[in-house]
Amino acid sequence: DALVYLSKFKAVYLQGGFDAIIEIADGYILREQLLFDGIDLSYITITYKGSGELKVDRDALTVDFNAGAYPVIGAKGGANTPKIDVILDLQVPIGSEIATDRKYGLYAFRATINFVGAGAVNCAGHAVIVTQGGVMRGSIITCSSNKGDGVYVARGSMVSAYRITTSTHEGSAAYVSGSILAPTTLNATNSDEATKDLVRVYAGGAVRTSAGTWTNNGSGNKCNVSAGTISSN
Repeated sequence: DALVYLSKFKAVYLQGGFDAIIEIADGYILREQLLFDGIDLSYITITYKGSGELKVDRDALTVDFNAGAYPVIGAKGGANTPKIDVILDLQVPIGSEIATDRKYGLYAFRATINFVGAGAVNCAGHAVIVTQGGVMRGSIITCSSNKGDGVYVARGSMVSAYRITTSTHEGSAAYVSGSILAPTTLNATNSDEATKDLVRVYAGGAVRTSAGTWTNNGSGNKCNVSAGTISSN
């Protein structure tokens, strides 16, 4: 309701800046999708007052936002989202037999997701997906997936951050295809049941980072670069 109310107003010039903050109460369980299509709400910040992650009711993810994607937070159509300062918990036990699905945490399709400290943990499929010219930019991303990829960036997209911490049980911690993943620090881990490469870069993709720890416990490569690049200072 707060988003609906604030979206009725248009930010105008104000010396010193203008912003609005939506605070989600401690202990709240999110039972809705926050979906943005062709709207600029970047003057709003969404934050969680709890000490940990914001729990998500996966059964409430019923809206097909785009081509079979059911994200918790989604952006498309050139949208410019509020600044997200929330880590979502999709409550899928890591290592469980729950199958991968398209109930993503954060999803940007030809649009921009802004964040402060955002992410999605305990996801069945991809935790964060940015595709088709999507952009995700901000400070810190934290994500984890059971059978999907932690961060999936594809088809001319870009993710820039100060720090990304990503892990997966069976997928890739980071998958970059024809796109750019550019965190100052990239921490990536997987489990001993992972069969995919820890970090996979191909089709002209690029990973640009200067610090971080990559821990490969699975049977795939620590890093697989095919027609792509990885640069590290």
